Amino acid sequence: MHKFWKFASLFAAAAVILPLVIALAALYHDARQDPVAFFDARRSRSYQVGTVNSQSREGFTVRSLSVQGNAEHGRTVRFWAYLCAPDSIPEPLPAFVLVGGMYTGRDAINVISDRPELARRAVFIALDYPYVEPEGRGVMDIVRHIPSGRQGLLDGVEAIRLAIDYLQGHPGVDPQRIVLLGVSLGAFYAVDAGGVDRRPAAVMAFMGGGDIQSLVDLNLRRGNHIQPAFLIP
Repeated sequence: MHKFWKFASLFAAAAVILPLVIALAALYHDARQDPVAFFDARRSRSYQVGTVNSQSREGFTVRSLSVQGNAEHGRTVRFWAYLCAPDSIPEPLPAFVLVGGMYTGRDAINVISDRPELARRAVFIALDYPYVEPEGRGVMDIVRHIPSGRQGLLDGVEAIRLAIDYLQGHPGVDPQRIVLLGVSLGAFYAVDAGGVDRRPAAVMAFMGGGDIQSLVDLNLRRGNHIQPAFLIP
């Protein structure tokens, strides 16, 4: 009986650890590839945008959009977005792709729609991430979610590129003045998308960190309850 429980424990541990090792190996493999070629290979060949509903405000309209990109081998990228555009556009305007934090997503559009003087001067699109959280919080729920979670993380860059595609075809947008604006987690995605796509005129990143170890080290040094050297060599 003792041997049985020992074997069962080892089997359970392997069932958890092996998928994690495979996922880390896949991420390591992704990181070693040329980023431009890697994300170009994931590009959508076509896309559809549907308007779910719209709300008129003070001289501008906010529309809820459903977006789906269609890549090779039947792979799709789906996400929701909000488009905020002036009701009257006498000449093409600059456009901004807003990429908020993980839990802000397309609600970042509220920063613009709450300020009519801004909303009437440009076209804005804010995105949700093409990522679905696991239904449960157990270890096996998370392990089973690793493949789709990895795809969702990688598809964040493609979602931004699809937003650029859409804005370039918008009659009120100057395609030479499309700007990526990322905040928090969105700062990383905005920089990544701007690094592999030449179309944005500018990329603005707020609250992003490039060197994670230095970022964590700095934050820990500002606290009095943890010695950062203990955690980070």
